[in-house]
Amino acid sequence: MFLSEMQSINFDNGGNLSPISKKVRNSCLSSGKLILKCEPKKKTPSFEESLWKIHYGWSESPFGNVLIFKKEGSIVGLAFSDIAKNPKTERDMKNRWPLANFCSNDSMAEKLSKKIFETTDNIRIMLIGSDFELKVWKALAQIPFSNITSYSAVAITIGNARAVRAVAKAIGKNPVAWLIPCHRVIQKTGGLGGYHWGISFKKDMIIHESHKP
Repeated sequence: MFLSEMQSINFDNGGNLSPISKKVRNSCLSSGKLILKCEPKKKTPSFEESLWKIHYGWSESPFGNVLIFKKEGSIVGLAFSDIAKNPKTERDMKNRWPLANFCSNDSMAEKLSKKIFETTDNIRIMLIGSDFELKVWKALAQIPFSNITSYSAVAITIGNARAVRAVAKAIGKNPVAWLIPCHRVIQKTGGLGGYHWGISFKKDMIIHESHKP
């Protein structure tokens, strides 16, 4: 059964990807690559953040309404909602960068949505989070398309087998859904576990990927 398949990603002692894992590097898409840039987030909002200009907008996706945030040419946020232009979803995402300046731009979101879901173009992503969160999110980015793993396997992957709860919390705070594939992490028992934007989205994504060649 598809949901019983488990695959973890191994790192060598230096923290780099092992030769096996390098073969699936940036394979969050069925083809194309994710170009990741990571930016550590300060514990408290800083003056620098107040200078950020983040464009955001709503569009459609194969899974429903999608909200996309872009900063300096890179996607920094991607969320889903059952409700079009859901203000609760917007607040959830904007609160991650409370001092940033936001500019609504649905046409940008429509172009990015097509690029993400309808093409094999490379995608630039900027991940902004704590050192621990960045470590977890980078591990998620190594999970091959249509494969799944467990929360405990991700904890082992980052070298902290006892941090399963902390790993699950960081996964739940993943700011770039779908592209950083937190939907590919399920419970060790085979249960779907949680998903920040609603479990139905997670289920649809797993089914969608399982039918891709």
